[in-house]
Amino acid sequence: MWINKPAVWGPLHIISFALAATLLVVGFILGKKYEDEKYDQKKDLILTIYGFALVALEVFKEIFIVITTKHYDLTLIPFQICSTPMYILPFIMFVKNKTIKSAMLGYLAFVAIIAGFFYFVKPVAMLNADYVIISFHSLLWHESLLLCAAFTMTGYRMVEKGSIKTLITSNILFMIFAIIAIILNLALRNINPASELNLFYISYYNIEYVKPFNYPILSLINKTQRPYVLYIFEYFIYIALGTLMFYGLGYGINWLINRKKAKTNSNQ
Repeated sequence: MWINKPAVWGPLHIISFALAATLLVVGFILGKKYEDEKYDQKKDLILTIYGFALVALEVFKEIFIVITTKHYDLTLIPFQICSTPMYILPFIMFVKNKTIKSAMLGYLAFVAIIAGFFYFVKPVAMLNADYVIISFHSLLWHESLLLCAAFTMTGYRMVEKGSIKTLITSNILFMIFAIIAIILNLALRNINPASELNLFYISYYNIEYVKPFNYPILSLINKTQRPYVLYIFEYFIYIALGTLMFYGLGYGINWLINRKKAKTNSNQ
């Protein structure tokens, strides 16, 4: 267990934030290096193996917490935004439908990066965990998500001309996951009303009766109670704008790199 838990913007937080930024750059560079289609099968295999590694990490965490706490709480259900790549990655190399696969890869590139970004602004799971091993599990999980997102973005040409369709389908996939989270929140909280289960942090019970959204910016906008349906509508727009922001950022960086390459080649 931690003797003194890490503080917000303390040494561990700052180091993890710097590492996250570094991994984004590394992922982007590696993706550009292997963006050619001839590497696609190998990239699929790498992402699939990574997916199974995430599953193993999550199983370890669940078992560790159950053993140490002697009970299983519904809040341990691994279905937050940052957990959802675990349900996509193991199947990457097996999906043959191009539209579905493109949506899955787009989700990894544009939605997973939002989850990682939000986490390192205020890594609650890392700072509040009682056990050092759980803090570092959370750290490893989110650091690797950012590496994966940046690698997928450039390695699978998610930010090339004409790739906006992938951004749209990845948002549709996100909405499907979010609707599943809403249903699970309602169903499981009805079974166990005492639970603090709040998948995707959009539980009807938390937003409607306790407090507004637990998301940067959105929590500042929504300071008063409004109909739950309106909250969810705003939430979908919020995530869509976030994915668009990272898409635009990735597209711009990728364009600059391609332009520099073209100038270098023309001078040779």
